[in-house]
Amino acid sequence: MNAEKIAKWQAVVAKSPADELARFTLARAFLDAGKLADARREFESVVAMKDDWMMAWILLGRCSVELGDAVPAKMALEKARALAVAQGHSDPLIEIDELMNEIAS
Repeated sequence: MNAEKIAKWQAVVAKSPADELARFTLARAFLDAGKLADARREFESVVAMKDDWMMAWILLGRCSVELGDAVPAKMALEKARALAVAQGHSDPLIEIDELMNEIAS
């Protein structure tokens, strides 16, 4: 199932490379399949296109945490925290704090 979903969204992105929602969905498919480096690459593309997408920053941070890359993880999660506060979202702060604690461990 994951391979089919990845292939589907890769085709969509190939046709519309500037479609940030398609890239986000592809990144999620990679993340769900455990392809963390691929997911991180796509989330990096998403935030480069849409800098205020809080969830993309959180998931970019998650990928970096799981890959053991503390510095980019911290940078992504700090950006996510700033966006959550600015956009009035309190629930994502819990996930951000949990991920930040994983970095500190």
